[in-house]
Amino acid sequence: MTIHRIDVDYHENLDDILYGFELHEPSPEKEIDSNSIRLDGWALARRGKVRRLQLMHGGVPWKTIPVTLHNETAASRHADVRGASTCGFRCSFGTLGLPPQFQIDVFAVLQNGRRVPCAAIRGERDPLRPAYAPKLSPLTITSLARTGTTRAMQTLAQHPSIVLDAQYPFEARPAGYWFHMLKILAEPSFGKNTFESDLSVLPPCPFNSEVISNRPTLGDWFGNAYINRTAEFALQNIDELYGEIAAINHKSTGVTYFAEKSLPCHLQWIARELYPNAKEIILIRDFRDMVCSMIAFNHKRGFATFGRENVESDAEFIRMKRHDIARLLAVAEARKEHCLCVRYEDLVLEPESTLTRIFDYLQIDSDSATVAGVIEAHRLICQDLDFHRTTADERASVGRWKTDLPQKLRVLCDEVFGELLQQAGYDV
Repeated sequence: MTIHRIDVDYHENLDDILYGFELHEPSPEKEIDSNSIRLDGWALARRGKVRRLQLMHGGVPWKTIPVTLHNETAASRHADVRGASTCGFRCSFGTLGLPPQFQIDVFAVLQNGRRVPCAAIRGERDPLRPAYAPKLSPLTITSLARTGTTRAMQTLAQHPSIVLDAQYPFEARPAGYWFHMLKILAEPSFGKNTFESDLSVLPPCPFNSEVISNRPTLGDWFGNAYINRTAEFALQNIDELYGEIAAINHKSTGVTYFAEKSLPCHLQWIARELYPNAKEIILIRDFRDMVCSMIAFNHKRGFATFGRENVESDAEFIRMKRHDIARLLAVAEARKEHCLCVRYEDLVLEPESTLTRIFDYLQIDSDSATVAGVIEAHRLICQDLDFHRTTADERASVGRWKTDLPQKLRVLCDEVFGELLQQAGYDV
């Protein structure tokens, strides 16, 4: 794997907060034959101390780096400033799970918890090249809770070319697990070599660390042979397990895709990197109906979930959900050239045309007889999910916010979600 065209842009107007922020590495335009990028520099606050650096990708935390080391440049330049002798940092972060053209935003986290944007690291990376050629391809259904993913998975399972673990709530994610394993094991290690101290956790390989930074051949092995071999292990496991699931579901031949649900995250980039024919459907539902369904499902079960348990009121809950929705739409925009966006309302109200569009995107049988067979097969088993529903039928779930939400919450939804609803194509 090669990382190239690295560029670092520093934020302006930091002088009021920091004495300085500087990266000695990575070097601009440097090419790296590895999966990881080394950060070496210093950050010195005018008041208090910079406790750590927070690396972010697309608004999601990527890695945390402590600021505790001696840095000769900072110590000599600011010899009279308290803390200048321990304001350095040195660490590496992995790039597996980032898109081919990526940006990592670097924040300094101060003693009082304030985050100060310091720099943006941009670059391009080549994909992994594991030797194993997978037999099946991933179909990821990316969305949020109570947006129709369970209904979509139950319907997709009726197509002869798609296999999934067809047990409610259709949330078995073995491929997601092995993608995550690969991400962890490919990450450079930081800290003490105490992997045996906790039998329930497997950290990154402790030998892939700063200790080997002055031994290029070891770094090259970890950055290439090791990570590609680990990827082959993941791909073989996924193929073999879904082969077993296909046999259980009487789909021993003709299967092209395995389908899994996922929240919007880095795992879809890993899937696309490992599989030449990876597909992703981003399922969107009117966000007002989504929160209606969450509140009603909590009431039906008699306990709070979806984050509602962490706030005092439904109004706070609605405000909290804006971040998740914005994240989903940001992912849809970032991956719009590769994914298919589907609205829950279309799947419910116009199943024939919507399923035809999905199957055409997947390049599997989409003729009228196949689509009709999928719809009929789903109709025969859909009553199995009656306990999952919170309306009389699925058509009643479309636009339910108009009658189910109190007036104050309807107004609040327009205020909190208005711009996002318009972005997703819904009327406000």
